[in-house]
Amino acid sequence: MALINCPECNNEISDKAVSCPKCAFPINQQTSDPISKNDKGLTVADGVKTGCGMFIVLPLIIISLLIIVFALIFLSNT
Repeated sequence: MALINCPECNNEISDKAVSCPKCAFPINQQTSDPISKNDKGLTVADGVKTGCGMFIVLPLIIISLLIIVFALIFLSNT
């Protein structure tokens, strides 16, 4: 445990403190905040993976399956 200065009032506080006891300035927002930035700079919540792969792949799979089903129905009627 180390002592640091509060950026707001310059009071000495613990580096483990959530906020300054004198002025209530939030100190450790990054550790208690469930939303953070990943290494690419994208904002993510805990447990949520970034990327849009599923938003692209899933519709393509559904459209492909629909085309196959309609093609089989059309070919079976002829």
